[in-house]
Amino acid sequence: SVMGAWPSHMSQSKPAGGSDFLKGPPLGVPPIAAETPSQVAMPEEDTDAEDVPVPDPVMAERVLDERNVFIMNSMLRDVIRQGTGRRARALNRNDLAGKTGTTNDAADTWFNGYNQSLVASVWVGFSNLQPLGATEYGSNTPLPIWIDFMRVALQNVDEVSPPQPSGVISRKIDPETGKLASHGQSRGIFEYFLAEHVPEQSAADEPPDLDTEDVKAIDLF
Repeated sequence: SVMGAWPSHMSQSKPAGGSDFLKGPPLGVPPIAAETPSQVAMPEEDTDAEDVPVPDPVMAERVLDERNVFIMNSMLRDVIRQGTGRRARALNRNDLAGKTGTTNDAADTWFNGYNQSLVASVWVGFSNLQPLGATEYGSNTPLPIWIDFMRVALQNVDEVSPPQPSGVISRKIDPETGKLASHGQSRGIFEYFLAEHVPEQSAADEPPDLDTEDVKAIDLF
């Protein structure tokens, strides 16, 4: 990985109950390798699976403040609501979040997604970094695989809405400026902020941009 992060790294972290961000060991699925799609073969069923010892549970480590987790979770849910992961809306769930990824020339494509109980990361690419093709992206190559997996994995899992932690405030803002929406503004959207970083000024309160004298570089020295 050029960026130094592998799918196994991404799937080690997960939100828990919407307020904690925990890090724990991922569970792997055997890789599928083939020269052509027709050569893909699923791993054989293990008839002795009941004899495999179950490892002891590992306590997960909290690695982020609950307020940061809540806001980041909101941003990543928007990826699925209205961003590059919107194909996942086909699952008809409101508790999904994630992020698509595509490297230069589509040598790597991936989708990392989760809800409150499960994290799944799908990577599609060649081990020799051969490009997948000009039309391959994280949104149309690994994302459909992720959707098919989560459709089954979350079939009997209830949706959980993360509680809004103390110190996080919702405000209606102007999506063009990021400032508070003006009174009666119809195109405003609600966003979450840390209490100490809530915008205080609306776009309507800004002073007009008056013409000023041009300053040339030579005037600065």
